[in-house]
Amino acid sequence: MKHVFILFLFLSFTSLVAQQTKESRYIYTEVDSPAFFPGGHEALNAYLSSFHKDLNTHFSPGTSLVVVLVIKEDGKVESVSTLGQELSQEVRELLERIFLSMPSWKPAVKQGKNVKSRLFLPLEF
Repeated sequence: MKHVFILFLFLSFTSLVAQQTKESRYIYTEVDSPAFFPGGHEALNAYLSSFHKDLNTHFSPGTSLVVVLVIKEDGKVESVSTLGQELSQEVRELLERIFLSMPSWKPAVKQGKNVKSRLFLPLEF
């Protein structure tokens, strides 16, 4: 009987870990409340403005770019990519440095739980 109980506990724990791993891999695009930067758009613009000089050396005025961020359940940026333009390795590394080092976001919420989500952030230079 003791072995059956231990086996039951092990299977329950394994199932729980597998479920959490599966959920944390899923990236939501439809959420109840999207992720947002602490302080809103003004704070996000202020953060990005601190990199104005670095960004303007790589982008000419009037250039637009869509940055795609994956925001984890804890609000940290997990990955950075772009849409529309082929960028040099140097520019990709700069964008990763800027966005991966930003303060944590308020994560997206779905059905009352923080979830990993994808965010499209249009930028204009």
